[in-house]
Amino acid sequence: MRRILSILAAAAVCVASHGQQAEQLAAILALTGAGTEENLDEDLMAHYHALGLHPLRINNASMARLSSCGLFTPYQAASIVDYRATYGDILSAAELGCVDGIEESLAAALAPFLDFSGDATGPSARKLRAESTIRTGLALSKGEFKPSATLKTDVEYMDRAEMFMAMRNGGTGVAASSLALRSRSAELLLGDYNVRIGQGLLVWSGFSLAGFPSASAFSRHPTGISQSRSLSPMMRGVAGRKSFGHTTAMAFWNARGASGAGVNTVWRNGQCGLTALGSGAFSADLRVSVRRLDLFGEAAYDIAHSAAAAVAGVIWNPEYQTRLALLLRAYPGEYEALQASPVKAFSTPRDEYGAAVGAEWKGWNLTLDGAVRPVARAAQVKMVLSGEIDAGELVDFRLRGNMRWRPLDGG
Repeated sequence: MRRILSILAAAAVCVASHGQQAEQLAAILALTGAGTEENLDEDLMAHYHALGLHPLRINNASMARLSSCGLFTPYQAASIVDYRATYGDILSAAELGCVDGIEESLAAALAPFLDFSGDATGPSARKLRAESTIRTGLALSKGEFKPSATLKTDVEYMDRAEMFMAMRNGGTGVAASSLALRSRSAELLLGDYNVRIGQGLLVWSGFSLAGFPSASAFSRHPTGISQSRSLSPMMRGVAGRKSFGHTTAMAFWNARGASGAGVNTVWRNGQCGLTALGSGAFSADLRVSVRRLDLFGEAAYDIAHSAAAAVAGVIWNPEYQTRLALLLRAYPGEYEALQASPVKAFSTPRDEYGAAVGAEWKGWNLTLDGAVRPVARAAQVKMVLSGEIDAGELVDFRLRGNMRWRPLDGG
């Protein structure tokens, strides 16, 4: 009898674990707009997995921490701080959905990564947290087996300081390292970091979706500067930010000589920012929420090549789990921003003009994008359809199909 009970208990644990993993994956897809798991990279999955194990204490996190955690835009972070100051702690995902800029569906997606407890309670209320993970592999190449190993270590002290380090190939070299020092209104980053501004038209490092897998993917969600956990970091140097009420100033410099600075301000229904790079390019970005409409865009100018680029769109949320989107973009061939990564159909944000429409309904996604490259004499039209069929507690089916038409071959 005990053996039967043990087997049943183990089966229950497996079902619960599967359910939690499925819930987290659904949340990640909703937050990133990826559509399917295949569109996500390993570093991003590791970041959300760490947040799932150690949820962010939303009632204690500073403005800097809310902005850099990757879950909220600067406007949403400021709205949370204002809400806490006016009404007190946010006690549930349902209450989070009442905060300006955070709709009900977004609050539900964020719930697995947040701790709604107070100062000295809850699973995340530890002063010091330290963990290490190791991943090993064995690959067969040209008749030889080649072992590999990656060690990741993360140490955090009360949301005030966090150190991350990754070593690969048995510790023969440090692949990534970063140190974050935070106060209530400021953050200093040393080592590897990400810069994600506006719609990515001027600078965007780290993970970015390719193509248009869903309507949610039409809009980038900037976090400013944040700590990087990638094994192939794009930015390494010094970065910092300081908040003055609803306005945040930031600056960054990396070892390759690239540098930049910017300022971002938020208000009740939106946010705007100005950013300039040492190379001579600058941009202005804007996001405004009006009722159920979310309007966003960014315009940039490359002084060295006397070229301007722009991207703008609108997302309409008529009801829960329903979304319609439109996106327009213009990236001239003369425009050059080596660190840019806006939404695009081709490999680089140059010589591309396009328009995209998308729809989401209860887990199903449909997008249609048309793009042309006048200089390269290339064009394409692409349609993507994806969705999920729930066949029970242990089984679900994810479907994805795409159709691409290229009337020009680039010749």
